[in-house]
Amino acid sequence: MLGWESMQNRRTMRKLCLIQQILVDKSPSYLYKIIEKQLHRPNSRLANRQQLINIAGQTNKYKKSFFPSTIVDWNNIDFDIKTSKTKNIFKKRLLNKIRPKKKKKKRLHSSILKTLMTLKSYHDQIKPSSFESKT
Repeated sequence: MLGWESMQNRRTMRKLCLIQQILVDKSPSYLYKIIEKQLHRPNSRLANRQQLINIAGQTNKYKKSFFPSTIVDWNNIDFDIKTSKTKNIFKKRLLNKIRPKKKKKKRLHSSILKTLMTLKSYHDQIKPSSFESKT
């Protein structure tokens, strides 16, 4: 495994970055107006956790559209990711959460060395006379 994110995770990450940018910059205004309606009251417990109100939908097609699906994803990420000060910190924290860990590679050198030592040991046990042809 190369440690790359899946295409689904890349799309989700991009959508979350857009929502975070809209919330922090409060722009573009036409998108912020949509998100603003999903903010909890300022004194509520969920507002302090940076949660957004889910947008209900009747069809799966609508539920999978940008705002409804991204708000669900937003509500599922950790609080420390949501409260990142900058876009770069947000992306870095999000990547650390979704990026699969690289598997440690077995050292090729040690494997080859072990094989060579085994072959040498085996070779030393074989009598040279068994390979000589009778003349």
